[in-house]
Amino acid sequence: MTDRNDEPTAPKCPQCGKTMESKVSRRIIDRGWNPVTRKQYVRQRDVEFCSETCGGHYQMGCEG
Repeated sequence: MTDRNDEPTAPKCPQCGKTMESKVSRRIIDRGWNPVTRKQYVRQRDVEFCSETCGGHYQMGCEG
């Protein structure tokens, strides 16, 4: 069996996967689906990234 490490892990950037030393919060605007009406709607989420560049790239990926 492997021993479980109980140390807290540093959060990672959702875009590049690097550990975040300084966090930059960015509002991401994309589309979601309402499960009841099955219609699309615009949603806004605040996500933390390691840099403004990663936040911009993530936003462009959500736009499609």
